[in-house]
Amino acid sequence: MQMIGHTTEYSFAAVVHEDVAYHRCQCRGFFPRSSHALISTLTAKTTSGRTVFSAPSLVGPYAGSFAAVNAWYPSRYEPQDAFRIGSNSFMFKAVGNLIGEFIAPAR
Repeated sequence: MQMIGHTTEYSFAAVVHEDVAYHRCQCRGFFPRSSHALISTLTAKTTSGRTVFSAPSLVGPYAGSFAAVNAWYPSRYEPQDAFRIGSNSFMFKAVGNLIGEFIAPAR
């Protein structure tokens, strides 16, 4: 599921020339850094450096969850389960961004 979601997200981002990878905030302070981490869940940088809403970031998690539900999950799983799983992926991505912002060592 993650492999399909990430492949979809990064491939789509390459087509529309967006950088969907998480980049730490250059700002200081808990609230600005937290806001940056959470907003980065659905934004990306363009080739010109602008931050924009990112359709690939929205589509990727749902592509992975719908593929999983339709391809290899048991038949009791429905489309609403795929939507729930995709939505949970956003929560995990936001938590991962927060960890990357505050806990992971700087590169």
